[in-house]
Amino acid sequence: TEDLDEPVLIPEMPLQPEREEPPYLGDYFLITNNTGYPFTELYIYSAAMMKDGVNGPNLLDGELLYDQASVQVYPKEMSGLAEPIYEATDQSLYLIAVDVDGDQYAASWDPHSESWNILIQFHYIVDVEPDEPAYLGDYFQITNNTGYDIHYIDIYSDAMLEESKEGFNLLGDGVLYDGEVFRIYSDEYPDLAKAIYEDEGEVLHIEIYDEDDDYYYRDWIPDEESWNVEITIGDFVDTEKLSAEVNGDFFQVINDTGYELWYLFLVTPEMWEAEELGEDLLSDWLLYDGESIAIYPDEFPRIQELLDARSGEKLYFIAYDEDDYRYKKEWTPDADSWDVVISAEDFLDF
Repeated sequence: TEDLDEPVLIPEMPLQPEREEPPYLGDYFLITNNTGYPFTELYIYSAAMMKDGVNGPNLLDGELLYDQASVQVYPKEMSGLAEPIYEATDQSLYLIAVDVDGDQYAASWDPHSESWNILIQFHYIVDVEPDEPAYLGDYFQITNNTGYDIHYIDIYSDAMLEESKEGFNLLGDGVLYDGEVFRIYSDEYPDLAKAIYEDEGEVLHIEIYDEDDDYYYRDWIPDEESWNVEITIGDFVDTEKLSAEVNGDFFQVINDTGYELWYLFLVTPEMWEAEELGEDLLSDWLLYDGESIAIYPDEFPRIQELLDARSGEKLYFIAYDEDDYRYKKEWTPDADSWDVVISAEDFLDF
């Protein structure tokens, strides 16, 4: 039998050396892939070469240049590159890269004013019109046609929201630039996959924030709609546009607490004393800081009865935030604005 007390030696993995910045006007420069996709082809050429219809050789020579990897280029060994780099001072060079999906990236480089480590970023892509995703295929995609860069995407079903009201940014630390496409592979998100492939007729909710923290919302029904989900300026939600009229069709609750509100109730003084809350007016929604929600009493029979039967009497909005802290806002429907702001001043210290 093996001696279980004998230590197991685990080989130490070598650390990846840090990439050194190439010296200005040195013997070589670097081209670094920062797109997230491996390159199959990479070309660099001058304006003179372009006029002659010459792109130069494929710098990768049949190899893949993986994401975050670099290739060293020695200009003096390549025809047509040495002169614009070492002699001319007013010429730029041009780069074309092709990734494993066939998408192309284009960039320019001024060797006399820019770093000699040339980063090719994802937003240099020039082919932003990928094929339409197949219905019930491996992935669907979000196309950003808002005119702004998107920093946050959350997609969920009602059942997912019941499990957790905490949002999840599918972009992570990434950015979906205007005009670009973000592919989402459902098998990476089991709850999302269930809603798409197993729950017939499921409505998915898509919440988005752009670079200015503006909010966009739309529904998507995978069984009925295109799997290329376009987000446009028409999906923008102007949270300041609504203005509720006293005794109108709806009242509006505006979150100015600095935190997400997870629960919202409207109670009478008697209910408050008895610690009864009634129905959650947010249902399965989150009310983010700075946002508002329009509540139509005819959709909540008990609320409609309160407004009809208690003329001139005060009510209380009770809200709970993401940290389970409580807020209490007094409201007299006949006298107060129907734009109800719940702020940090309404925080109720237990």
